[in-house]
Formats: sequence, C-alpha cells, structure tokens
Amino acid sequence: MLYEIVSWMNINGSAVTAIATVVLAIITGFYLMETRKQNSIAVRPYLQLELMPETTKEGRFLFLYVKNIGRGPLVGLMIKVLEPHGEFSKIILLAVGEQKRIQLDKEEKYQKRIEIIINIKYDDIYGKKYQDDFPLETHISDAIKIYREKDGKGLTKDE
Repeated sequence: MLYEIVSWMNINGSAVTAIATVVLAIITGFYLMETRKQNSIAVRPYLQLELMPETTKEGRFLFLYVKNIGRGPLVGLMIKVLEPHGEFSKIILLAVGEQKRIQLDKEEKYQKRIEIIINIKYDDIYGKKYQDDFPLETHISDAIKIYREKDGKGLTKDE
C-alpha cells in the first residue's frame, strides 16, 4: 500500500506540487485577511464625549469635550448638534489621546434640563466611515459620557 502511494507520487510529482501550492495560496490568503482585520482593529479610533456645564466669566455654558481614546488617529470628525442648535463643528484630525472642547450654548437656554441630539461622523486611517445619532437628556448638574463600543457595533452611551 505504501509502495503504491510513493510510486503514484513519483509519477505525478508535478500534480502533487501544483495541488500543494494552491492549498498553500488559499491558506495564505485567509491569514492575510485575518491580519488586515486585526491591524485595522489595532489602530481604530474610539471616541469619548463628555457633556459638561462650566462657569466662565460670561456665565454658565455647556461644553462638549471630544477625546480620542483609541489607538489610531481619527480623521474628518464632524459633530452636528441637531437640537436645539443645528450648528456644525468640524475637527479635521483628532490624534490619539487628543481632546477638543466645543462650546454649545449658555446653560440658561436649557432651563436646567438638556435635551439635544448629537450626530457624529468620522473616518479611521483606512477610510472606514462611522456615523451615529445620540439623543441626550439629563439635568444640567449631571455629566454625560458617551463611549464607542470596542466590538464595532456603533457608538453607545453610558450615563
């Protein structure tokens, strides 16, 4: 039995080599896809947003703090406050660990309660786009934190 297998492989050596090469190419392709997926996850940006009231010389204002807590830069960040403002804020690049502060409005406008919707859009360095809307409702004295889930299913909020 073993002799027959060895004889067949000697006669059909080039066919065995071709089959082994095709199998190896398929396995290498799967490893390449997995490596690319892991690399994109490893450098993916994650957003942390904090909505905080603060007192300045001009009065009490509402500030939105945006921080990239991921491992890669965040490109083309667009924050649109849909209600009650309708204003656009555009941040071109948010590097790893970098934080930006955006002034929304005077606190009195909200009458001790915040009810706004924030639309967030951004890209990672590979061009993958992320977008989501967040209705936020809380008392002025509370701080709201919004985090990006690590599993890639979109933005979520923790109150």
